[in-house]
Amino acid sequence: MQGNKTLVNAPEDKVFWVHDGPKLRNLVDLRDLLQGLKESMFKFHVSEAKNDFANWINDVLGEAELAKKLRKIKSKRYTFKALNNYLVDHFGV
Repeated sequence: MQGNKTLVNAPEDKVFWVHDGPKLRNLVDLRDLLQGLKESMFKFHVSEAKNDFANWINDVLGEAELAKKLRKIKSKRYTFKALNNYLVDHFGV
């Protein structure tokens, strides 16, 4: 099922700065990053206590449904899988 939503780009002052990495503007940037992201860098942003990616997705990109799913996931592999499925289902990318 391909969605008809438009991919949102974060405004320049709300881009996501990855620790020791690039800045992310949208969900595709995050998906691309996750493929090669070191586990230690993922754990810097996602732990039992926090999920920086989910917060950014909810607060800046306005994708509350995806953010809610990602808050329950603590592994890079399953974060990537959930994000990729969401992008395919909702945006067709």
